[in-house]
Amino acid sequence: TAGKAVPDARTADVKAKAGTSTATAGKAVPDARTADETPPPNVPVEGARREQQERSKLVFAEYDADKDGVLSLKEFAAVIKDINEEVGYLNDNEIGLYIKKQHRETGSKADDGLVHESNFAQWHADFVREVDAFVTKEAAKRQAADESRAAERAAAHKSFEGDGVWTCKLDMLQAALDAARDKGRTPLLLDATGAADGFTPLETFYSYSGHQLIELKKYVVEVNMKKSMSVMEARAEMRQKIVLAMKRGYELVFLCSNSAPPFTSQFVEAGSVPLELLDQPQVGAAVGLDGDWKAGFLSKMLTKEDEIMFVHQDFAVAVVSKFGADEYADFLHEELPLEKLQPIS
Repeated sequence: TAGKAVPDARTADVKAKAGTSTATAGKAVPDARTADETPPPNVPVEGARREQQERSKLVFAEYDADKDGVLSLKEFAAVIKDINEEVGYLNDNEIGLYIKKQHRETGSKADDGLVHESNFAQWHADFVREVDAFVTKEAAKRQAADESRAAERAAAHKSFEGDGVWTCKLDMLQAALDAARDKGRTPLLLDATGAADGFTPLETFYSYSGHQLIELKKYVVEVNMKKSMSVMEARAEMRQKIVLAMKRGYELVFLCSNSAPPFTSQFVEAGSVPLELLDQPQVGAAVGLDGDWKAGFLSKMLTKEDEIMFVHQDFAVAVVSKFGADEYADFLHEELPLEKLQPIS
């Protein structure tokens, strides 16, 4: 099912609740028996069936909250919701209708729709097979996508090498971004193709990308010219965008436009806009389930109120400027750590 995200591996709790199994029951191979012989029982299949029946019984008992021997619609829905929360089988638009349909087919019409254990056992076995098939399919799709991305990265390394300015077409942008970050550099994207007072094709691309954009030139105008907000207010607003990007796995893009905004000298502050955001190795060490943001620079920025258990693995940072490849260094060297950036034109 397109657009449904599934974890790479399910937890033991999910397997226990769904009653899923990592083993596939084998099919008995016929031997050279005569017509009069009685075929032996299919032990693997029977064993798997009994095991599933026991799991269904345990799940039924667990979700029968009031212990009245039947599941109400609310209790039945909880079974589906708990599994769905872990494996992403259904999206928000689908789950309500799915629950109603399953309950309608499983609940007793003569008993106000209450689900009895015998009906639940058969439904649960079918549900487990359905979810297992979905998870297996999505895992294969994710693996194929990862392999494709790895191949693209390998090809990108051959196209984007060296410490100078890389040249890149828009359709190769993601490959160039990956190559820069694999190299331990934060991408500095240079696009001087648009009008000075309008959006460049690259800025237009990012404006429709759904990522978090921090328009530094706008903050310079608001803080230093219009005086409509203080530096602290600007930092706080930027911080909100940064935290949201970390939570949801957005790319954080600093837009410099055709200016050299006072990023380091005015806006950088450890508790709100840390300069280390432009240090790719430090960002890389903080993201993902294996990352430890509490041991790095983010420990000075994130608080309990941010409710971040981990920084999303897709979180990344880029800088965009309208300066050309032959002039960016002259304008930006005082405010950006160019030695940590990879210019891409």
